[in-house]
Amino acid sequence: IAGGGTAGWSTAAILSANPALHVTVLDPSTIPSIGVGESTLPHLHLAHKAMALPSLQTEAWARAVDATVKLGIAFEDFYEKGARWLHPFLDAADIDRIRLGAALRAGALAQAPDQWAFAAEHTWAGAKLEGGFIERSTWFERYRVAAHGGGGAFHIDALKYAALLKQEVLARENVQVLDATIAQVHCDDRGAVSSILIDAGHALCADLYIDCTGFAGVLAQAVQSPWVSVADRLLVDQAWVVQLPFVDPARQRMNLTHCQGLPEGWVFHIPLQSRIGTGYIHASRYVDTEKAQADFISHLTRRWGYAPEAIEPRLVRFKTGFRPKLWHHNVVAIGLSGFFCEPIESTAIALGHYAAMLLAQYLHAAHVAPD
Repeated sequence: IAGGGTAGWSTAAILSANPALHVTVLDPSTIPSIGVGESTLPHLHLAHKAMALPSLQTEAWARAVDATVKLGIAFEDFYEKGARWLHPFLDAADIDRIRLGAALRAGALAQAPDQWAFAAEHTWAGAKLEGGFIERSTWFERYRVAAHGGGGAFHIDALKYAALLKQEVLARENVQVLDATIAQVHCDDRGAVSSILIDAGHALCADLYIDCTGFAGVLAQAVQSPWVSVADRLLVDQAWVVQLPFVDPARQRMNLTHCQGLPEGWVFHIPLQSRIGTGYIHASRYVDTEKAQADFISHLTRRWGYAPEAIEPRLVRFKTGFRPKLWHHNVVAIGLSGFFCEPIESTAIALGHYAAMLLAQYLHAAHVAPD
């Protein structure tokens, strides 16, 4: 596995759950993880089950990654100024689907003041959101079925999450890590990777190579796996991001990823236990980068009361697109090396986990399981 971060260590955790697989992770300390994806989807419990790590079945993991409970995604000022729209996560028992179907057939949506009120009345998550902020400890104690069965998700510190998985996975005998970067990729006559030369001068050979090098796509490019851009439809390509302390916890703490539309982009607000992760998503072809930074700082000042001089955002550039063949020759691209839609529905971590789980199933089906 080339690359650490959330994608690399999640993949390592899922694959190494099969003791017949021997996993080596190249996790260079000289290359920082992007560390921006901090919002998950309810599918997270499926990935944790596939990882088969006991610590992920208790509250301990959530405490270690500064997690808060996430019950949905809120959209404000998108359709028009003042408009709100709620994407509530459906309950683990699928009762919400029955209730929603009945309510829609009865015309309840048309009778509701707005979509938010409808979702609050007819979904489990919506009702819980109306009851105030749910603490993490309460979630694990009182809502155990939801906590372990996909009735909700979490906001997490992505860097701490990757570090936790690394620590847990390295306790397995079939996993090793190398603090090394890729100096060169050698391919055979068919175009498949034959070996990887690392910066220490050693050559590494494997049956399968997983590319978790992010947008660089080092291994995928080496085997000439094409990247299909969708920038003509998904226009955003960069974000000003910053981590901030709470200044108004009563308003800023919420069990939602909050998205607010601005004139030339939108801002995400992700509350963790100890801080906030926020960023301004926009398209560089339509707004000057420096103006976007100024607009972002102005928004944080108006909305939450931050002092402008206390806000020092960093610019993150990204590309929207995908590789038609995530598995090309003997290279599998997982995470940002293989695909990226855009941040608005928190799909990056979920799709990376799903790709790793599919790969694990394929390898198991190919009889790479223990005797």
